[in-house]
Amino acid sequence: MATIRDVARASGVSTATVSNVLNARQDKVSPETRERVLAAVRQLKYRPPASDFRRAVVRNRNVGLVIAFDESRPSPGSDLFVTSEFFQRIVDGMLHAASECLWSITMFVQPMLEHTDSAMRRYVDGRCEGALLLAPSIESPILDAFISRGFPVVLVSAGTSNTLASSVDVANEEAARQIVRHLVALGHRRILHLRGPYSASSAMERARGFQDEMLLLGLDGTEASLRTGAYDYQSGFDLSIQVLKQPKENRPTAIFCANDVMAFGAVDAAHSLGVRVPEDLSIVGFDDDSTAQFRSPSLTTYRQPLRSIGEKAVRLVIESVSRRDTSHRKVVFPGELIVRESTAPPGDRR
Repeated sequence: MATIRDVARASGVSTATVSNVLNARQDKVSPETRERVLAAVRQLKYRPPASDFRRAVVRNRNVGLVIAFDESRPSPGSDLFVTSEFFQRIVDGMLHAASECLWSITMFVQPMLEHTDSAMRRYVDGRCEGALLLAPSIESPILDAFISRGFPVVLVSAGTSNTLASSVDVANEEAARQIVRHLVALGHRRILHLRGPYSASSAMERARGFQDEMLLLGLDGTEASLRTGAYDYQSGFDLSIQVLKQPKENRPTAIFCANDVMAFGAVDAAHSLGVRVPEDLSIVGFDDDSTAQFRSPSLTTYRQPLRSIGEKAVRLVIESVSRRDTSHRKVVFPGELIVRESTAPPGDRR
């Protein structure tokens, strides 16, 4: 394991200068020296250890939970990510696993537009031995910073296609395929997918599964069969209004929404236009929000094992820290299609 002296030797500076760089004391270090030290940190995968008054290295058994807010778009399921059921169920699983392992979790809120290098001091400063990155964007600068420093990190509900970090997620593509097969088995042929934001890997994976299965079944899986929104109620409502105002022969007989909150908006949009669900339009969501079964009609949806995802993510990062394991693992959980009242055969069978 590299030490601060190794970093100093590799970059040709003193240990005090390395400390100044790592603590973002920019007034004491030139930009050229700073870049040289950071290059050595990345090359050596150096992590400052937690210390007891600088005298003895200790294990603090603490993991950082980093919630990367993108202020340019709504958060999954709610304007306030921390109040969403998606967040609560995952974190509940994380806390359960951490408690069983006698570890603690520190929560960090990281605006994605903030300067990444200075933000990293809060995570890779010895207080945390690893990190959980919850639902980051596809091109997350925070993830890149963790990886470049060799810091143990696990992506949660994101990044199953990322080859440089461990991740835990539901099988998004297969889930979307199951939903398409369910609707086609009912007799639907004109199916629209309201996908989530381009910045969310889960949204892109669900859209890819939808398109691939539609094309496999000889149906329209082109971009014309998709509309892009956010993981929120308003986009589900607005996008549905747009498509349902088309002539009946052109509009979809079924809509697959990227999450339940969008589906709630789609149902309300249909009702506002006098379109009956499911008699005139079938609607499917994703997540199995606790209110989905009590809606009118009750919502057909795909249940994610969110608590299990949170538990597994914590155990993965603890295992990586404890064993100093630098390998990357991809854990993909199966979900379950929950069929309720919001899907039925199309009324005209066209």
